[in-house]
Amino acid sequence: MNKGSALARTPIEVWEVILKEVIRPGVALDTSCTLESFREFRRRGGGDCYTASEKQRLVLRRVCRRWKKFAEDHAHRRVDSRSPLGLLPPSTVPRATRVHYTTEPFSKYLTQNTRWKIVRVDVTDEEPDLLHQLAENAGFHPHIRRLVLDLKLIKRNTVDITDLACFHQLTCLVIRRDDDPCQVSWGGPASPITLPRLEVLDIQFSGTRTHFPSESVHLPSLQHLSLWAGGIVPLEDTITPYASTLRSLMVRYGSGTGFLPPQLFSLLPNVEELAFKGMVYADDYPPATHPLKRFIILSRAIEFSEICKLIERFPPIRLIFSRLIWPTSIQEGQAPRIEGTGGAIDEPAMHKMKELAALCEAKNIRLEDDNGRTLTEAQVTDVIEADATSKRSATAE
Repeated sequence: MNKGSALARTPIEVWEVILKEVIRPGVALDTSCTLESFREFRRRGGGDCYTASEKQRLVLRRVCRRWKKFAEDHAHRRVDSRSPLGLLPPSTVPRATRVHYTTEPFSKYLTQNTRWKIVRVDVTDEEPDLLHQLAENAGFHPHIRRLVLDLKLIKRNTVDITDLACFHQLTCLVIRRDDDPCQVSWGGPASPITLPRLEVLDIQFSGTRTHFPSESVHLPSLQHLSLWAGGIVPLEDTITPYASTLRSLMVRYGSGTGFLPPQLFSLLPNVEELAFKGMVYADDYPPATHPLKRFIILSRAIEFSEICKLIERFPPIRLIFSRLIWPTSIQEGQAPRIEGTGGAIDEPAMHKMKELAALCEAKNIRLEDDNGRTLTEAQVTDVIEADATSKRSATAE
């Protein structure tokens, strides 16, 4: 039997598993994404907590020599075009977990086995084939789980992303496009894109040329969909193929007035969270047995009467206004613009939001602001802060 403490008897392999968990950057590297972790992922703007993770890694270096070696072996997990590659060991780039891929100086690593998990690719007029180059060598990069495509094309009319089909292990795909005339080609019936493990799809571009052809894209595991609706194709055509698997849906209309599709909750029987940017109208509401838990309004302006109708029809859920901050003793508060009330943003809008809060309380609906607080919780904070301030003043006297 081994003598000594449990710490001394613990195999080094077990410690490595524990320490890897300590410095794991967060949800962006998870191979599976729960609804809660996706909310955190979205709250951080798609970030992966890399800075906090690096602080943890640096702390580990101070514990002992073995932990210092472990920490140094896991340095430079994020490498991009600004990294001083000439000053780093040759194995740094293949061992990195997050890479901002550009032709130089990363092209020489295309045919090397890597640990890359998150890869960002900038597709520009000067480098339009980076995705194709990476896809041709996908076998050398089997760990890629999250792929971010930044489309920055001005001169080209179309960019083909059919090469995505090579990345069978993807769990998260983000496609961003600047406001340019370029159209995205998803392939067609002869060259469909199938991503069997993709759970998160975030499409961040808008405009009349936006088109997501569901018929040529197969995502059997899709759970979280976020997209801009350009208005050409009805939203129902896009989301219907994923109706049974979707657990959260974010829809943002690029321009004009957006509408929730008729029979939305019947169409999406398993959605627990719906986020919507556009003028909301109460054409549909969830039945009592629907699993909806959170309804998030992203719009800068709301129609007061329509929101009231939604509240009347909603079961007990969490209703969140992303443009709302309840007033407290240290801030005046913010509210969305209320349409049809004659008020702008200040007192009239906040007054109407308080009316909505009263309606929600009567319906057992939790109306939250951007900080996740109800009006009552914000008022309690006021009392606590005022009490603390008076105690400090009394002590000072």
